[in-house]
Amino acid sequence: MSYYRLTNQRELLSKYLYLKDLTVSYFDPTQSLLLRQVEKRLAPLKGLPRKPPSEGWLHVVRSALGMSSAELARRLGTSRQAIAALEQREKDGSVTLDALSRAADALDCDLVYALIPRSGLKTTIEEQAHLLAKEEIENIAHTMRLEAQGVSPEDTESLIQERVAQLLLSSRSSKFWKMLTTESPDSLAYHKGKRRGRGKR
Repeated sequence: MSYYRLTNQRELLSKYLYLKDLTVSYFDPTQSLLLRQVEKRLAPLKGLPRKPPSEGWLHVVRSALGMSSAELARRLGTSRQAIAALEQREKDGSVTLDALSRAADALDCDLVYALIPRSGLKTTIEEQAHLLAKEEIENIAHTMRLEAQGVSPEDTESLIQERVAQLLLSSRSSKFWKMLTTESPDSLAYHKGKRRGRGKR
């Protein structure tokens, strides 16, 4: 591909992305610093089990302590039936954090609550940037093909990588996290779902 033609593609790319207005074009050090701080705080939690025991933590810890449901009920000022219902709610995922925290305190435990990224916050951002860039550049390539200006796969990939770099260096607006069509192979939700699906088989 000639330099003129590739330059023309760059001009079309710039015009298209300006009109799309997906991001603001400045680097946000505060956002970058926050990302590093959160990842640093989450790092020690990566080795924690992602799912509670099948019986639920309340039942497991209470049993390990040798504490009866009647004693836990007394500490919480409630009934044994209420404790059984509480442990059941934890098992089926409907327990509230407040109820779980009060029960943990009665067991001399602390409730630790966190969102642990499956692949790391930075990786999630990079994946989304790549999906957005791929969608944008392929739309441009499609338009150029309609105008008899075919774009080679190599040039398309080169432009995608350039756009990824731009997205990662820009302040991420709400549009950065737009949901692509879940059924589309280019969708982050699609790929995440496929990975989880393979894990279940």
